[in-house]
Amino acid sequence: MTEQTHTPQVPNTWLLQLAKLFAIFGGIGFISLVGISLYSIIGRKIANAPLTGDVELMQVGTAMSAAALLPYCTLLGEHLRVDFFTEHLSRKVRGKMDAMADILLAIFFALIAWRTGLASMDVKEAAEVSPLLSIPMWLPMSLVVPSLILASFCALYRGIAEFLGKLSSPTHSGAAE
Repeated sequence: MTEQTHTPQVPNTWLLQLAKLFAIFGGIGFISLVGISLYSIIGRKIANAPLTGDVELMQVGTAMSAAALLPYCTLLGEHLRVDFFTEHLSRKVRGKMDAMADILLAIFFALIAWRTGLASMDVKEAAEVSPLLSIPMWLPMSLVVPSLILASFCALYRGIAEFLGKLSSPTHSGAAE
């Protein structure tokens, strides 16, 4: 088993600042969801008055908040990496493989953003709303798209920077150098 000994440093750029801003909004969203959940549980148990639509709010809020955290996590390279097959490789080779993986991740995020945008337009056209609160479902879907686009740019930046050697891949104990 290997242990990560450091996280690569990302230069303080506008991309990092924007990713941090999205992450702050994502964190605020999750904290708000905790409050909504507590309010609903306490209301249900003590006053027999649960918050109507609490599950809908949790679903919508979780999707938007989690998506908002993706760019920052992507930029820092804090995704789960399975290094079983690459732990014996040199840091340089692992860096190139990580760069390719990040570029593929950028393409994946761009595709998901595109398809989510199209889906939100279809849902808006169909006038789909949530059952209890009548939340227009296109709205939260549309709000996820900017996070996915930013995550795509963060992955692309990271992939190019790793490929050019501007970012170092995490070192692992016992790995060949």
